Amino acid sequence: MFGLVWIVIGKMFVNIQANNIKESTKTIAIVISILLLYIEYFIIKMFNLSYANDCYILLLAVCPLIFYKAINLDITLKNSKLLRKFSTISYCMHASVARVLNKIIAMLNIALPFQSTLLFLIVIFICIGTTYCISKLEDKKYLKFLKYSY
Repeated sequence: MFGLVWIVIGKMFVNIQANNIKESTKTIAIVISILLLYIEYFIIKMFNLSYANDCYILLLAVCPLIFYKAINLDITLKNSKLLRKFSTISYCMHASVARVLNKIIAMLNIALPFQSTLLFLIVIFICIGTTYCISKLEDKKYLKFLKYSY
């Protein structure tokens, strides 16, 4: 449900510098938002209000605050932009790939041992292969538009 929101937030954090807010303010904001998230959880459980067990409005406050604080950590990943490409493209396409493969398996009336595990692995390989191809091909003159896939 909030997938597009997380993608936009991730894109915003690619070029942001989190040095303009004090560390203590960030920590207090994180603690308060986590406490509010727990309150939201208990209210939803108490009144049996949920349709899904992984969708909470206050995650939209907690996660970006944690990311914002993490930006200042002295950790370097030389392939962080590539990892972001892989996570974004895989997140956006994995459900569609799984649905298409399920439809194909259902149409062919195939019953495989460990079908769910096999489907999971096939989806992973398709997503990784597609992302790798996109990351290599986006530098070509007529394929620059591929950068918009992440």
